[in-house]
Amino acid sequence: MPFFSAAFAWFLSWMAIFLLTHPVKPVKILWFNLQGYLISNHVAIAERVGEAVASEISFPNLNNKIVSTGAIEQLLPVIDQHIDYFLRVKLKKSMPVVGMLIGDRTIGQLKEIFIEEVQLLFPSIIENYLSGMQHEVDIKMLVANKIAGIPPEKFTHIFTEAFSREIRSIKLCALLFGFAVGLFQFLLTWVA
Repeated sequence: MPFFSAAFAWFLSWMAIFLLTHPVKPVKILWFNLQGYLISNHVAIAERVGEAVASEISFPNLNNKIVSTGAIEQLLPVIDQHIDYFLRVKLKKSMPVVGMLIGDRTIGQLKEIFIEEVQLLFPSIIENYLSGMQHEVDIKMLVANKIAGIPPEKFTHIFTEAFSREIRSIKLCALLFGFAVGLFQFLLTWVA
């Protein structure tokens, strides 16, 4: 009896989990359609995830993180290379007379001035850019549309892969619970 109860409980948990994602395409049985719960609510789930992500992303916080984490320090070597290339190559090609008048010392001084200006401008440029993005980009809809655009088969695969450990745990718990109930029933009938 305990083994039968354990097998039955495991089967019920397997069936419940299976019905979350299967069948992928609606199947008509008598007067109602059967489709996996997550698949049939795919769009609603996508909208809820979009809302959650949008509520967690704050453009002012994003701006503060970008400006305060030293992003400009990480960009300075690249900016320095571009300024150096501009002053040594492009400026001389565009304006040969000016290019002949500036030497390494002048280029070094100009680079220092440009880098200081970039460091001053960077926070306001990022703030203006993110402010514009905040009004142009609807994160909720962007995330919801991306998730809703995932084909049902892939959505099912993602779910089962992401929660495989939890699914195994649920099945194991059902198996153990079913065994315990069966054992309890067996002991009750044996004692009585």
